[in-house]
Amino acid sequence: MRWLLPGLVLLLAACGSDPNPLADTEWRLVALGDAAAPAGVVGSDAGAEFTTATDMTGWTGCNTYSASYHTRGSELRLGDLEWTEAGCPSQALFRLEQRMQDSLATVKRFEVSGDRLTLHSEGGQVLVFDRVGE
Repeated sequence: MRWLLPGLVLLLAACGSDPNPLADTEWRLVALGDAAAPAGVVGSDAGAEFTTATDMTGWTGCNTYSASYHTRGSELRLGDLEWTEAGCPSQALFRLEQRMQDSLATVKRFEVSGDRLTLHSEGGQVLVFDRVGE
């Protein structure tokens, strides 16, 4: 029994060492584009909400989306990404939605710095969000 205690302590420490900073947070999209200089997003209330430690939902200005997600350190993987298929009220919002879909489909890591969340996609695209609330 004595040999179990160090292993149990190590196991408990490992379980608590990787908290999910995204769980129960809501974010508003403020920029989308190339990592070097993301373009501003004007006139959109697009965003993302990480409703639990494994599920998220969002809004593009045209449609809603949902996905499961998994974090490990700064890695972020979205799975089962689904979109509604309502029309967009403008071409600008339609283009924004297409760019969001493309970027979210290939997200590979995230950064949280204060009230700012940056999602990094393959190909150097970023989605930049500001925290809502708090």
